[in-house]
Amino acid sequence: MSTILEMRDVRLKRRELYRKMEGMALTQREFTPEETAAFEALRQQVEALDERLMALEDQQVAVEEGASRSSRRLTGPVPIGRNVPGQYSQPEGCALRSWLRIGTPLETQGDRRTLERAGYSAGAHALEFRAQSHAAGAGNELVPSTLWSQVNQSLKAFAPIRNLAQVINTSGGETLRVPTVDDTSNSGAIVAENAAHAEQDAAFTEIAVGAYTYSSKLVRVSNELLQDSAIDLAAFLGAILGERIGRIQSAHFMTGTNSGQPQGVVAGAGTVAAASATAISTADLINLVAAIDPSYLADGTGQVGWMMHPIVWGAIRKLADSNGQPLVQPIVDRGPATLLGYPVYFATEMDSTFANTKKSVLFGNFRHYLIRDAGSLSVARSNERYFEYNQSAFIALYRTDAKVLQAGAFKVLLHST
Repeated sequence: MSTILEMRDVRLKRRELYRKMEGMALTQREFTPEETAAFEALRQQVEALDERLMALEDQQVAVEEGASRSSRRLTGPVPIGRNVPGQYSQPEGCALRSWLRIGTPLETQGDRRTLERAGYSAGAHALEFRAQSHAAGAGNELVPSTLWSQVNQSLKAFAPIRNLAQVINTSGGETLRVPTVDDTSNSGAIVAENAAHAEQDAAFTEIAVGAYTYSSKLVRVSNELLQDSAIDLAAFLGAILGERIGRIQSAHFMTGTNSGQPQGVVAGAGTVAAASATAISTADLINLVAAIDPSYLADGTGQVGWMMHPIVWGAIRKLADSNGQPLVQPIVDRGPATLLGYPVYFATEMDSTFANTKKSVLFGNFRHYLIRDAGSLSVARSNERYFEYNQSAFIALYRTDAKVLQAGAFKVLLHST
């Protein structure tokens, strides 16, 4: 078999093994001992194929270029993220792959030697890498560490309720049982001399909070773009991945059904009937505030407020009080919006029209809405899946659930005939 044909066969076998490893890594659970052994066996086979491929590439270059090979070799650190004039020779391609593997579980015994032989530094100072895969040992999924913060920032920007709710983070995704109690309907009593004390137990309930896995879905990026230094790759990918997760989480945090997805605060809130199925009135808003126990409104957390679609807010700004004065005072210089003394927040996931069954305005104390994140944001990269297109694939995963802790802390305006 010729060297070129053997190189092709080695690459095909290596690609197939990588896909098997990637499939195991995306199971989103801890490996069993048998799976760990199988994954390690696959990795050893990949290392052996890497060694063989490097040897074949060196052999082919020696045949084609002979002594002139060294005159075309670049010197200095491996240039990541910048196009370098001229053509890479085959040994330089081997050196680049070796540099990318160093410091990861996929590093082979010959990687550092390959770099030194090519005249490159084996140091990782030029670009910091961070493993983000869920499964133990899945070191082939690597991304620049700055990407994590970019994704997280975009996620928070697109899920504004995170800034108001009670957010906790646990190391694992096992069911979290949260005890709750609503004792607002009970009160003490005057007891007569020598009389027995009345009994009144507190009624505790338990809320189970799990962890749904949110995926950004794959984003495929050409390797030419990855090499273009004019592109802020972390910001570009971070915005795409973070916005996707942020959008779906924000929708579920507002209107989630609590069946196969988090419980949205609108779905978990008590309702107050609107006077009209097709309009909103000043009295509706006053009734909404009055329907919540004052203890929820005076806890001093600063998390009490309104939430509605911007179009609904536009309709409310046109309302007047009983004296004909605007219910909403003019907003100067686009300052924070307030209504009846409470801040107004906007959620485009809420209903934007007044019609039968629509829930147009939410009011309450958002400290009583719990968001549970399990572990940290996970960002993964695959270099092999779209090899034939010369593309790399990126994906972000986040395990999250959310529940209303006290339904009495929220009221939503329900329009009905």
